[in-house]
Amino acid sequence: MSMKKLLYATAFMKQQRHIEGQDIQQLNMTQLINLEKQLDSILRQTRNRKTQLMMDTVDALHEKENQLEQEKNVMENKLQIAAEMEVEDGEKDEELNQDPHSDSCQTPHEKGLLHFL
Repeated sequence: MSMKKLLYATAFMKQQRHIEGQDIQQLNMTQLINLEKQLDSILRQTRNRKTQLMMDTVDALHEKENQLEQEKNVMENKLQIAAEMEVEDGEKDEELNQDPHSDSCQTPHEKGLLHFL
């Protein structure tokens, strides 16, 4: 490792310790002000990243909500169609089971008894 890289790595490690709050007693006022600016910048970046992640999560939840709403509508339509088909089938069954000679006011039970008589 070259001397320049070694000095850079040492300075970086020292800077990292300062950011972490270590060894700040030996810093002068200018260095403390610079450290404060760096911390403010890091804090701003962190908040921006957090906000972006939260917005991405909200967007994903809105998409999921829309997807679920569409699925719900499809299911409701299928249920409506099935209910309509049941009604139609019930009406057809009633038409098939009606005796043309019997009174329409008779119950199905009464109709069955008339067939035996």
